[in-house]
Amino acid sequence: MTIKEHKELILKWLYARKSEGIVDLRKFYDEYDIDATWNEAIQIIKSLNTIGYLDDYLSKDSLGVELTANGAEYVEELSEVSDYAPKDKFSSDQQKEIAIRLDELAVRLNKLEVGQEIIYDDLLKEIETLKNLLNVLGKKDWFQQLKGKLIDQGLGQLAKAGVDVITDVFKDQNLLGN
Repeated sequence: MTIKEHKELILKWLYARKSEGIVDLRKFYDEYDIDATWNEAIQIIKSLNTIGYLDDYLSKDSLGVELTANGAEYVEELSEVSDYAPKDKFSSDQQKEIAIRLDELAVRLNKLEVGQEIIYDDLLKEIETLKNLLNVLGKKDWFQQLKGKLIDQGLGQLAKAGVDVITDVFKDQNLLGN
């Protein structure tokens, strides 16, 4: 379990018990059978306290904590994100094909030498972000991200040559579900 997962699990556990007020986190560690040293637990609690997600009431024999409003809001936002389940997900083969086409798009746009409108390194970062979103977003939402990122990068003002490159790279409309 990563530190982030550990923290999120604690926050979700506290959220379920928010009406109890101050709770001894040792119950959490017992319930989930997580083997953590006293110092590790205190470091995690202090970290969550520093960002305002919980108040700590630590003593030499208690890991007392209470979820704050900011912590509760964070857990609610996590729930909203995890409820997203698109029905039009890309298949593994489609993800690979689009990743290849995104790489091709970057190379071809770089060859157009439209340096005033596009900073190539920024474009590469956006393309990497789009690749990472392939297994998260559905086709419709992903395609909207693609259009938005291209426009944000100045591709909305490209000459006909730039538009032709984009159209050519993504000419297979079935791939994007359009």
